[in-house]
Amino acid sequence: MGSETPTTSDAEGVYDISIKLKLESLAHKAFHFLQATTTIQNVTARAFAMFAVEHPEVGKWYDAYFLDHWDEIRKQKEHLEFMQHPGDDRNRVMTKFYELFVARK
Repeated sequence: MGSETPTTSDAEGVYDISIKLKLESLAHKAFHFLQATTTIQNVTARAFAMFAVEHPEVGKWYDAYFLDHWDEIRKQKEHLEFMQHPGDDRNRVMTKFYELFVARK
């Protein structure tokens, strides 16, 4: 196989590839796996990642989970560390955080 063959080792990558290749059954399974493996520890990184922007159907689910579990998430070290060091996407992350809690009300 050539270098154009998409490869990945994570569920978000499987979802992304299956969407691009129009493999709906695989995309559905990958999405279900992402839902099943989302936790209060990892949802901040998932909800604010570019993957959630590029795949709005998954992003909406992450956002809903994030808001539904906010009281627990805000106490997690993973959330605090992510929000203190969001990387190069600081403005986008802070804008989304604002929109989740202020603009929706």
